Amino acid sequence: MLPVLSQSEADLTACFQQDIAALLDSFSEKDTSSKQSLQQMLSSDQDAFSRASIRVLATAAGSAGARYVLHLLRKHNLLMEALADPRGSRREDAVAAARTISEIGGPFDADLEKVLSAALSLPPSVASAARVLRLVEVLEAASAQPRFYLFQSELMSYPDSGVRSKSAFLIACGSKSVTLVGKLLLDDDIRVQANAVEALWTFDPDESRSLLETAARSKTPRVAANAAWAMGETGDPRFLPYLTAWFPRSSGNERVNVLQALGRIRRREKSMAEAGSIEIRVWSAKASGPGRNLILTLRSPDQPDLSGMKPTQFSIWEGGALVEDYEISSQANPALIVSGFVLPRFSSAADPYAIAVLDAIGRCLQLKRAEDLWRVDRYLNEARTEPAAALEKAALPYEESLLGAFAKTHQRGFLCAAEALRKIVESPGAKERAADDAIAAFDRQSDAMIKFSGKRKLFLFLAAQGAGRIDRHIARLKSYVANERITLHGIAPKDATGLEEFQTLCRASDGGSFDALAPEDVPGEAERIYARSVNRFEVRYRADQAAAGSVHITSLGGCGRAEFSFDAG
Repeated sequence: MLPVLSQSEADLTACFQQDIAALLDSFSEKDTSSKQSLQQMLSSDQDAFSRASIRVLATAAGSAGARYVLHLLRKHNLLMEALADPRGSRREDAVAAARTISEIGGPFDADLEKVLSAALSLPPSVASAARVLRLVEVLEAASAQPRFYLFQSELMSYPDSGVRSKSAFLIACGSKSVTLVGKLLLDDDIRVQANAVEALWTFDPDESRSLLETAARSKTPRVAANAAWAMGETGDPRFLPYLTAWFPRSSGNERVNVLQALGRIRRREKSMAEAGSIEIRVWSAKASGPGRNLILTLRSPDQPDLSGMKPTQFSIWEGGALVEDYEISSQANPALIVSGFVLPRFSSAADPYAIAVLDAIGRCLQLKRAEDLWRVDRYLNEARTEPAAALEKAALPYEESLLGAFAKTHQRGFLCAAEALRKIVESPGAKERAADDAIAAFDRQSDAMIKFSGKRKLFLFLAAQGAGRIDRHIARLKSYVANERITLHGIAPKDATGLEEFQTLCRASDGGSFDALAPEDVPGEAERIYARSVNRFEVRYRADQAAAGSVHITSLGGCGRAEFSFDAG
């Protein structure tokens, strides 16, 4: 039986508690009377004062009065015993007081660890166990990272089951070690097993999922029920298939926990879906034997940067089955993307290639981030019949009247305003502002682009007429791409010839590409290239027979879903 206070001790402690609380309400640093009253109570009975102080600190704000009470307890070496003594205050009060003390008085983990170490060396008894359990909980509340591993051996071999089971939970939470939890599941004490399983909800779901499913198959109802509870606490939708299949064969508390876990995960999914929509585009899905590789991008109007999405926020399904083991890597988003677009000045808006190129640039514009810079240069398809514009005029590829209010915002012809860029793309472009050919337009882009730092990309759309002349200037292009670190994307009509060296140059640039395409394929390819610049992820996993699948995202920023099927061959 635990020792308790005598009636006189209890009465005096209660009286001190009321008086200290009243003094803290009116306490002022400049008013010495409150300090004198507190000192007098301390002098009259230190034990009653320390017990009452813990009760008051449990509900006190970080006031000057609370700090002075803490000062007195520390000055007279009363604080540790007051927190440790089960007779003086309820365990909940000691825990709450510990939180207050850590906020107003700074860390005191080391002092608590010394007291806990001493308590563990006391002869086993009901009172000793109560003291140890109380100190464990106080240390948990007082420290952001309690070092229970220092006492792992003593705590897990302690004779009292309550101490061992509580310690199993706290040590597992602190270690985040599935190996340790696996060992604790072999413990003879069911409470230790159950608490170790409960701690798994604080782990990374990718690491804990297998162990939680193992615990769910335990023949011990308490362990299985705790596994269901922990699955629900993770909020991970990847547990839904397992919990759904488990529910019909469950019973008792286990069934209740399974049902509650299903409800908790579904409510979390619903709340996340309400937070917003995330568009997922799967640009490539390849299967090579059992190996799988997906390239995808994310997009959200409310969150430009989604590159920090965690692997646990993804779930992958193939052939109706959840993929349990997968790897996801992401590329860091560039701080700034500087994009140049060089295209022919089309003489007819009805030209299928013209329609395709303008559609391609329009799609890319929809994906452009607000801060990224664009410049659009056009070149002539046919020989110029009138004198070329002066260089200083030709260097700006647009009429200022077309830009309107944005005329003063361009930087060497580069703009970030989507509205202005849309007008430029939709306009055929003034003939006198166009370059004589693709190479001249390329040169104008280079003169402007090299003034900006950031990820630099240039899309060069070649016309069928004169496309072959590009290879005559390949040395200049090579120098430009190599020296200015440009990613070059070349797109030409399907029947274009004489572009072998240019094709090699494009593909040799960092992340560059070249494609000769039919008009109907141009928009999709340009969109695919541009979209993969931002919020790009690569997914790798293994599966048996290749089948269609889907990618799901569940995050606090929103949810998304996309279907995919594997590329032929």
